Amino acid sequence: MNPRAPSQRGVAPRARPRLASGSAARPKSGKLRRAARVALYGVIGSIIGSIVLIALYRVLPPPGTPLMLIRLVEGTASTRAGARWTTSPPT
Repeated sequence: MNPRAPSQRGVAPRARPRLASGSAARPKSGKLRRAARVALYGVIGSIIGSIVLIALYRVLPPPGTPLMLIRLVEGTASTRAGARWTTSPPT
């Protein structure tokens, strides 16, 4: 017992809060909480990851395109050459 704690003598124990129906709240399952926490972390991680990728692709060119991946699987070599904005024709 902590000697600095105030004395609890003569004080009635605290009652548990009750729901509107009058029944005491059931504790949630540990597995359910863990699954909800993992799902929440996954959603937060994918939001932060997409923001980081958008910011990164704003400065750097993407490493490839879906068409380049398809041609790589087909066995056709594909090279990527960038062009300056000044050389592209006006629309």
